[in-house]
Amino acid sequence: MRILSMTCTFLLSYTLLTGAYAADWQETLDAAWRRLPEARASAALGNVAAARREAADSWFPEAPTLTIGERSDRFNRKRGAVEYETELALPLWLPEQRAASRAAAESGASVQSAQHDRLRLQLAGELRELAWSIHQAGEQRRENNAKLQATLSLEDDIARRVRAGELARSDLNLIRIERSEAESDVAEADAQHAALLRRWHTLTGRETLPDPLLETLPAAPLPDDDEHPLLRERTAAVAAARTALTLSRQTQRKPPELAVSYRHERGEYGEGFAGSVGIALKIPLASTTLNAPRLAEDNATLIAAEAGLEDLRRRLDDECNQQQAALTAAARRQALAEDNRRAARDNLALFEKSFALGELDLASLLRARTAAQRADSAVRKAAGDHGRAIARLRQTLGLLP
Repeated sequence: MRILSMTCTFLLSYTLLTGAYAADWQETLDAAWRRLPEARASAALGNVAAARREAADSWFPEAPTLTIGERSDRFNRKRGAVEYETELALPLWLPEQRAASRAAAESGASVQSAQHDRLRLQLAGELRELAWSIHQAGEQRRENNAKLQATLSLEDDIARRVRAGELARSDLNLIRIERSEAESDVAEADAQHAALLRRWHTLTGRETLPDPLLETLPAAPLPDDDEHPLLRERTAAVAAARTALTLSRQTQRKPPELAVSYRHERGEYGEGFAGSVGIALKIPLASTTLNAPRLAEDNATLIAAEAGLEDLRRRLDDECNQQQAALTAAARRQALAEDNRRAARDNLALFEKSFALGELDLASLLRARTAAQRADSAVRKAAGDHGRAIARLRQTLGLLP
Protein backbone atom coordinates (compact mmCIF):
# COMPACT_ATOMS: atom_id res chain seq x y z
CA MET A 1 0.00 0.00 0.00
CA ARG A 2 2.85 2.34 0.87
CA ILE A 3 4.61 1.58 -2.42
CA LEU A 4 1.38 2.34 -4.33
CA SER A 5 1.02 5.65 -2.49
CA MET A 6 4.60 6.60 -3.25
CA THR A 7 4.16 5.67 -6.92
CA CYS A 8 0.96 7.73 -7.27
CA THR A 9 2.61 10.66 -5.55
CA PHE A 10 5.57 10.47 -7.91
CA LEU A 11 3.34 10.31 -10.98
CA LEU A 12 1.26 13.28 -9.82
CA SER A 13 4.36 15.32 -9.09
CA TYR A 14 5.90 14.38 -12.43
CA THR A 15 2.73 15.39 -14.28
CA LEU A 16 2.65 18.74 -12.52
CA LEU A 17 6.31 19.44 -13.15
CA THR A 18 6.30 18.44 -16.82
CA GLY A 19 2.84 19.61 -17.87
CA ALA A 20 2.15 22.64 -15.71
CA TYR A 21 3.70 25.18 -18.04
CA ALA A 22 3.15 24.92 -21.79
CA ALA A 23 1.34 27.81 -23.51
CA ASP A 24 2.31 31.47 -23.14
CA TRP A 25 0.02 34.15 -21.75
CA GLN A 26 -1.08 35.42 -25.15
CA GLU A 27 -2.25 31.98 -26.28
CA THR A 28 -4.00 31.38 -22.98
CA LEU A 29 -5.79 34.73 -23.05
CA ASP A 30 -6.88 34.20 -26.65
CA ALA A 31 -8.22 30.74 -25.79
CA ALA A 32 -10.20 32.10 -22.84
CA TRP A 33 -11.49 35.03 -24.94
CA ARG A 34 -12.94 32.66 -27.52
CA ARG A 35 -14.90 30.92 -24.77
CA LEU A 36 -16.18 34.15 -23.19
CA PRO A 37 -19.85 34.91 -23.92
CA GLU A 38 -19.19 38.65 -23.79
CA ALA A 39 -16.73 38.25 -26.67
CA ARG A 40 -19.55 37.30 -29.01
CA ALA A 41 -21.59 40.28 -27.87
CA SER A 42 -18.54 42.50 -28.43
CA ALA A 43 -18.28 41.28 -32.03
CA ALA A 44 -21.98 41.99 -32.54
CA LEU A 45 -21.52 45.51 -31.18
CA GLY A 46 -18.78 45.97 -33.78
CA ASN A 47 -21.37 45.25 -36.45
CA VAL A 48 -23.64 47.88 -34.89
CA ALA A 49 -20.89 50.48 -35.08
CA ALA A 50 -20.23 49.61 -38.74
CA ALA A 51 -23.95 49.90 -39.51
CA ARG A 52 -24.10 53.35 -37.90
CA ARG A 53 -21.16 54.54 -39.99
CA GLU A 54 -22.86 53.22 -43.11
CA ALA A 55 -26.09 55.01 -42.17
CA ALA A 56 -24.21 58.29 -41.64
CA ASP A 57 -22.69 57.95 -45.12
CA SER A 58 -26.04 57.30 -46.81
CA TRP A 59 -27.71 59.77 -49.18
CA PHE A 60 -30.68 60.42 -46.92
CA PRO A 61 -31.08 60.77 -43.12
CA GLU A 62 -34.23 58.65 -43.27
CA ALA A 63 -35.76 56.22 -45.79
CA PRO A 64 -37.59 57.81 -48.74
CA THR A 65 -41.35 57.31 -48.92
CA LEU A 66 -43.51 56.48 -51.94
CA THR A 67 -47.19 57.51 -52.00
CA ILE A 68 -49.68 56.19 -54.56
CA GLY A 69 -53.24 57.58 -54.65
CA GLU A 70 -56.39 57.65 -56.73
CA ARG A 71 -59.35 60.07 -56.81
CA SER A 72 -62.62 59.58 -58.82
CA ASP A 73 -66.35 60.43 -58.85
CA ARG A 74 -67.57 56.85 -59.10
CA PHE A 75 -69.32 57.10 -55.74
CA ASN A 76 -71.23 60.33 -56.43
CA ARG A 77 -71.65 61.87 -59.92
CA LYS A 78 -70.25 58.93 -61.93
CA ARG A 79 -69.25 61.13 -64.86
CA GLY A 80 -65.88 59.45 -65.36
CA ALA A 81 -63.66 61.93 -63.57
CA VAL A 82 -60.52 60.14 -62.32
CA GLU A 83 -57.11 61.17 -61.06
CA TYR A 84 -54.00 59.06 -60.30
CA GLU A 85 -51.09 60.50 -58.38
CA THR A 86 -47.67 59.09 -57.45
CA GLU A 87 -45.32 60.95 -55.11
CA LEU A 88 -41.75 60.20 -54.04
CA ALA A 89 -40.61 62.06 -50.89
CA LEU A 90 -36.84 62.31 -50.27
CA PRO A 91 -35.67 63.36 -46.74
CA LEU A 92 -32.73 65.79 -46.83
CA TRP A 93 -29.85 66.22 -44.41
CA LEU A 94 -29.97 69.34 -42.26
CA PRO A 95 -26.91 71.62 -42.34
CA GLU A 96 -24.07 69.99 -40.33
CA GLN A 97 -26.36 67.07 -39.42
CA ARG A 98 -24.54 64.61 -41.64
CA ALA A 99 -21.12 65.54 -40.25
CA ALA A 100 -22.47 65.28 -36.72
CA SER A 101 -23.94 61.82 -37.51
CA ARG A 102 -20.60 60.65 -38.85
CA ALA A 103 -18.81 61.92 -35.72
CA ALA A 104 -21.35 60.15 -33.50
CA ALA A 105 -20.88 56.91 -35.45
CA GLU A 106 -17.09 57.13 -35.13
CA SER A 107 -17.40 57.83 -31.41
CA GLY A 108 -19.64 54.80 -31.03
CA ALA A 109 -17.05 52.65 -32.80
CA SER A 110 -14.35 53.98 -30.44
CA VAL A 111 -16.49 53.11 -27.42
CA GLN A 112 -17.05 49.60 -28.74
CA SER A 113 -13.32 49.10 -29.34
CA ALA A 114 -12.51 50.38 -25.84
CA GLN A 115 -15.13 48.08 -24.33
CA HIS A 116 -13.51 45.17 -26.15
CA ASP A 117 -10.12 46.03 -24.61
CA ARG A 118 -11.68 46.51 -21.17
CA LEU A 119 -13.31 43.07 -21.32
CA ARG A 120 -9.99 41.47 -22.27
CA LEU A 121 -8.28 43.23 -19.37
CA GLN A 122 -10.95 42.03 -16.94
CA LEU A 123 -10.56 38.49 -18.27
CA ALA A 124 -6.79 38.76 -17.89
CA GLY A 125 -7.24 39.81 -14.26
CA GLU A 126 -9.42 36.78 -13.54
CA LEU A 127 -6.92 34.47 -15.23
CA ARG A 128 -4.01 36.03 -13.36
CA GLU A 129 -5.61 35.49 -9.96
CA LEU A 130 -6.63 31.93 -10.80
CA ALA A 131 -3.24 31.05 -12.29
CA TRP A 132 -1.38 32.16 -9.17
CA SER A 133 -3.85 30.30 -6.97
CA ILE A 134 -3.20 27.15 -9.00
CA HIS A 135 0.55 27.74 -8.80
CA GLN A 136 0.51 28.12 -5.03
CA ALA A 137 -1.81 25.14 -4.64
CA GLY A 138 0.61 23.10 -6.75
CA GLU A 139 3.53 24.24 -4.60
CA GLN A 140 1.62 23.27 -1.47
CA ARG A 141 0.82 19.93 -3.06
CA ARG A 142 4.49 19.26 -3.78
CA GLU A 143 5.46 20.25 -0.25
CA ASN A 144 2.88 17.92 1.25
CA ASN A 145 4.08 15.07 -0.94
CA ALA A 146 7.69 15.75 0.04
CA LYS A 147 6.66 15.81 3.68
CA LEU A 148 4.88 12.49 3.27
CA GLN A 149 7.92 10.89 1.62
CA ALA A 150 10.20 12.14 4.40
CA THR A 151 7.76 10.87 7.02
CA LEU A 152 7.56 7.45 5.35
CA SER A 153 11.34 7.24 5.25
CA LEU A 154 11.57 8.22 8.91
CA GLU A 155 8.87 5.70 9.82
CA ASP A 156 10.87 2.92 8.17
CA ASP A 157 13.97 3.95 10.09
CA ILE A 158 12.11 4.13 13.42
CA ALA A 159 10.42 0.73 12.81
CA ARG A 160 13.84 -0.78 12.20
CA ARG A 161 15.25 0.74 15.39
CA VAL A 162 12.20 -0.36 17.38
CA ARG A 163 12.76 -3.93 16.19
CA ALA A 164 16.40 -3.61 17.20
CA GLY A 165 15.35 -2.37 20.65
CA GLU A 166 16.94 1.06 20.21
CA LEU A 167 13.64 2.99 20.43
CA ALA A 168 10.37 2.56 22.29
CA ARG A 169 7.18 1.46 20.57
CA SER A 170 5.62 4.81 21.51
CA ASP A 171 8.01 6.47 19.06
CA LEU A 172 6.69 4.24 16.29
CA ASN A 173 3.10 5.16 17.21
CA LEU A 174 4.04 8.82 17.22
CA ILE A 175 5.56 8.72 13.73
CA ARG A 176 2.60 6.72 12.45
CA ILE A 177 0.29 9.50 13.65
CA GLU A 178 2.55 11.98 11.86
CA ARG A 179 2.38 9.91 8.68
CA SER A 180 -1.43 9.72 8.85
CA GLU A 181 -1.65 13.49 9.14
CA ALA A 182 0.74 13.90 6.21
CA GLU A 183 -1.40 11.59 4.06
CA SER A 184 -4.48 13.64 4.98
CA ASP A 185 -2.69 16.86 4.01
CA VAL A 186 -1.73 15.32 0.66
CA ALA A 187 -5.33 14.31 -0.06
CA GLU A 188 -6.62 17.78 0.84
CA ALA A 189 -3.99 19.53 -1.30
CA ASP A 190 -4.74 17.22 -4.24
CA ALA A 191 -8.47 18.00 -4.04
CA GLN A 192 -7.91 21.76 -3.84
CA HIS A 193 -5.45 21.72 -6.72
CA ALA A 194 -7.78 19.61 -8.86
CA ALA A 195 -10.74 21.94 -8.21
CA LEU A 196 -8.71 24.97 -9.28
CA LEU A 197 -7.53 23.18 -12.42
CA ARG A 198 -11.14 22.35 -13.32
CA ARG A 199 -12.00 26.02 -13.03
CA TRP A 200 -9.00 26.88 -15.22
CA HIS A 201 -10.09 24.36 -17.84
CA THR A 202 -13.60 25.84 -17.82
CA LEU A 203 -12.25 29.32 -18.51
CA THR A 204 -9.50 28.48 -21.01
CA GLY A 205 -10.20 24.98 -22.30
CA ARG A 206 -6.58 24.14 -21.38
CA GLU A 207 -4.94 21.93 -18.78
CA THR A 208 -1.75 23.93 -18.36
CA LEU A 209 -0.64 27.26 -16.95
CA PRO A 210 1.13 29.84 -19.13
CA ASP A 211 4.90 29.91 -19.29
CA PRO A 212 6.42 32.00 -17.90
CA LEU A 213 3.90 32.57 -15.15
CA LEU A 214 5.96 35.30 -13.48
CA GLU A 215 5.53 38.60 -15.34
CA THR A 216 8.08 41.35 -15.72
CA LEU A 217 8.06 44.18 -13.23
CA PRO A 218 6.22 47.15 -14.81
CA ALA A 219 7.12 50.80 -14.74
CA ALA A 220 5.45 52.72 -11.93
CA PRO A 221 3.66 55.63 -13.67
CA LEU A 222 0.02 55.21 -14.63
CA PRO A 223 -0.37 55.06 -18.45
CA ASP A 224 -2.03 57.86 -20.38
CA ASP A 225 -5.75 57.85 -21.11
CA ASP A 226 -5.22 56.44 -24.60
CA GLU A 227 -3.08 53.53 -23.29
CA HIS A 228 -5.05 52.25 -20.29
CA PRO A 229 -8.14 50.23 -21.40
CA LEU A 230 -10.36 51.51 -18.57
CA LEU A 231 -9.34 55.13 -19.11
CA ARG A 232 -9.65 54.72 -22.85
CA GLU A 233 -13.21 53.46 -22.45
CA ARG A 234 -14.17 56.40 -20.24
CA THR A 235 -12.48 58.85 -22.61
CA ALA A 236 -14.36 57.32 -25.54
CA ALA A 237 -17.59 57.58 -23.55
CA VAL A 238 -16.95 61.30 -22.99
CA ALA A 239 -16.31 61.81 -26.69
CA ALA A 240 -19.45 59.85 -27.59
CA ALA A 241 -21.55 61.92 -25.18
CA ARG A 242 -20.13 65.11 -26.63
CA THR A 243 -20.88 64.07 -30.22
CA ALA A 244 -24.38 62.94 -29.21
CA LEU A 245 -25.02 66.40 -27.74
CA THR A 246 -23.73 68.03 -30.93
CA LEU A 247 -25.97 65.80 -33.03
CA SER A 248 -28.99 66.72 -30.90
CA ARG A 249 -28.22 70.41 -31.38
CA GLN A 250 -27.99 69.89 -35.13
CA THR A 251 -31.24 67.89 -35.23
CA GLN A 252 -33.76 70.13 -33.47
CA ARG A 253 -36.39 69.46 -36.10
CA LYS A 254 -37.30 66.70 -38.48
CA PRO A 255 -35.38 66.63 -41.79
CA PRO A 256 -36.90 68.57 -44.70
CA GLU A 257 -38.41 66.58 -47.54
CA LEU A 258 -38.21 67.10 -51.27
CA ALA A 259 -41.30 65.58 -52.92
CA VAL A 260 -41.58 64.86 -56.65
CA SER A 261 -45.07 63.86 -57.85
CA TYR A 262 -46.75 62.89 -61.09
CA ARG A 263 -50.52 63.34 -61.65
CA HIS A 264 -52.49 61.53 -64.41
CA GLU A 265 -56.12 62.70 -64.74
CA ARG A 266 -59.24 63.29 -66.90
CA GLY A 267 -62.43 65.37 -66.37
CA GLU A 268 -65.11 62.88 -67.54
CA TYR A 269 -65.82 60.02 -69.90
CA GLY A 270 -64.64 60.67 -73.45
CA GLU A 271 -61.88 63.10 -72.47
CA GLY A 272 -58.24 62.19 -72.81
CA PHE A 273 -55.89 61.82 -69.85
CA ALA A 274 -53.57 64.70 -69.07
CA GLY A 275 -50.35 64.42 -67.03
CA SER A 276 -48.56 66.91 -64.81
CA VAL A 277 -45.43 66.92 -62.65
CA GLY A 278 -45.22 68.60 -59.25
CA ILE A 279 -42.33 69.49 -56.95
CA ALA A 280 -42.75 70.38 -53.28
CA LEU A 281 -40.39 71.11 -50.40
CA LYS A 282 -41.56 70.40 -46.85
CA ILE A 283 -39.62 72.25 -44.12
CA PRO A 284 -40.55 71.21 -40.57
CA LEU A 285 -40.16 74.00 -38.02
CA ALA A 286 -37.92 73.68 -35.00
CA SER A 287 -39.43 73.48 -31.55
CA THR A 288 -37.22 74.52 -28.66
CA THR A 289 -39.72 73.25 -26.09
CA LEU A 290 -40.03 69.80 -27.63
CA ASN A 291 -36.26 69.34 -28.05
CA ALA A 292 -35.25 70.77 -24.66
CA PRO A 293 -35.66 67.43 -22.76
CA ARG A 294 -33.40 65.56 -25.19
CA LEU A 295 -30.75 68.29 -25.07
CA ALA A 296 -30.86 68.37 -21.28
CA GLU A 297 -30.53 64.57 -21.13
CA ASP A 298 -27.57 64.55 -23.51
CA ASN A 299 -25.90 67.34 -21.54
CA ALA A 300 -26.40 65.44 -18.28
CA THR A 301 -24.88 62.32 -19.89
CA LEU A 302 -21.83 64.34 -20.94
CA ILE A 303 -21.37 65.81 -17.45
CA ALA A 304 -21.66 62.36 -15.86
CA ALA A 305 -19.15 60.88 -18.34
CA GLU A 306 -16.61 63.64 -17.62
CA ALA A 307 -17.05 63.21 -13.86
CA GLY A 308 -16.68 59.44 -14.20
CA LEU A 309 -13.42 59.86 -16.11
CA GLU A 310 -11.94 62.11 -13.43
CA ASP A 311 -13.07 59.75 -10.66
CA LEU A 312 -11.53 56.76 -12.45
CA ARG A 313 -8.21 58.59 -12.80
CA ARG A 314 -8.12 59.26 -9.07
CA ARG A 315 -9.11 55.71 -8.13
CA LEU A 316 -6.56 54.12 -10.47
CA ASP A 317 -3.82 56.39 -9.16
CA ASP A 318 -4.67 55.44 -5.57
CA GLU A 319 -4.86 51.74 -6.42
CA CYS A 320 -1.53 51.95 -8.22
CA ASN A 321 0.10 53.37 -5.09
CA GLN A 322 -1.47 50.62 -2.99
CA GLN A 323 -0.22 47.90 -5.33
CA GLN A 324 3.27 49.41 -5.32
CA ALA A 325 3.30 49.31 -1.52
CA ALA A 326 2.00 45.73 -1.55
CA LEU A 327 4.74 44.71 -3.97
CA THR A 328 7.45 46.26 -1.79
CA ALA A 329 6.08 44.48 1.28
CA ALA A 330 5.88 41.16 -0.59
CA ALA A 331 9.52 41.44 -1.68
CA ARG A 332 10.54 42.16 1.92
CA ARG A 333 8.58 39.19 3.26
CA GLN A 334 10.16 36.94 0.66
CA ALA A 335 13.68 37.95 1.72
CA LEU A 336 12.87 37.40 5.41
CA ALA A 337 11.29 34.03 4.67
CA GLU A 338 14.43 32.90 2.85
CA ASP A 339 16.58 33.84 5.85
CA ASN A 340 14.24 32.00 8.19
CA ARG A 341 14.25 28.90 6.01
CA ARG A 342 18.04 28.72 5.97
CA ALA A 343 18.13 28.84 9.77
CA ALA A 344 15.34 26.27 10.12
CA ARG A 345 17.01 23.84 7.71
CA ASP A 346 20.36 24.17 9.44
CA ASN A 347 18.67 23.53 12.77
CA LEU A 348 16.87 20.47 11.38
CA ALA A 349 20.13 19.02 10.05
CA LEU A 350 21.65 19.30 13.53
CA PHE A 351 18.59 17.67 15.15
CA GLU A 352 18.58 14.82 12.64
CA LYS A 353 22.24 14.09 13.37
CA SER A 354 21.59 14.13 17.10
CA PHE A 355 18.58 11.81 16.71
CA ALA A 356 20.61 9.38 14.60
CA LEU A 357 23.22 9.27 17.38
CA GLY A 358 20.56 8.68 20.00
CA GLU A 359 21.17 12.05 21.67
CA LEU A 360 17.71 13.48 20.93
CA ASP A 361 14.17 12.23 21.41
CA LEU A 362 11.71 11.86 18.52
CA ALA A 363 9.32 14.58 19.72
CA SER A 364 12.09 17.19 19.54
CA LEU A 365 13.04 16.03 16.06
CA LEU A 366 9.42 16.27 14.88
CA ARG A 367 9.16 19.78 16.26
CA ALA A 368 12.28 20.77 14.31
CA ARG A 369 10.84 19.13 11.19
CA THR A 370 7.59 21.04 11.64
CA ALA A 371 9.48 24.31 12.02
CA ALA A 372 11.48 23.62 8.86
CA GLN A 373 8.33 22.70 6.94
CA ARG A 374 6.62 25.88 8.08
CA ALA A 375 9.64 27.85 6.95
CA ASP A 376 9.45 26.18 3.53
CA SER A 377 5.74 26.98 3.33
CA ALA A 378 6.44 30.60 4.25
CA VAL A 379 8.98 30.87 1.42
CA ARG A 380 6.52 29.31 -1.04
CA LYS A 381 3.74 31.64 0.04
CA ALA A 382 6.02 34.69 -0.03
CA ALA A 383 7.24 33.85 -3.54
CA GLY A 384 3.68 33.35 -4.74
CA ASP A 385 2.54 36.56 -3.09
CA HIS A 386 5.38 38.44 -4.75
CA GLY A 387 4.48 37.09 -8.20
CA ARG A 388 0.80 37.82 -7.60
CA ALA A 389 1.66 41.37 -6.46
CA ILE A 390 3.50 41.99 -9.75
CA ALA A 391 0.50 40.66 -11.69
CA ARG A 392 -1.90 42.86 -9.72
CA LEU A 393 0.23 45.95 -10.30
CA ARG A 394 0.31 45.24 -14.03
CA GLN A 395 -3.44 44.71 -13.93
CA THR A 396 -3.94 48.09 -12.24
CA LEU A 397 -1.74 49.71 -14.87
CA GLY A 398 -3.94 48.18 -17.58
CA LEU A 399 -1.17 45.94 -18.96
CA LEU A 400 -2.08 42.57 -20.43
CA PRO A 401 0.09 39.54 -19.49
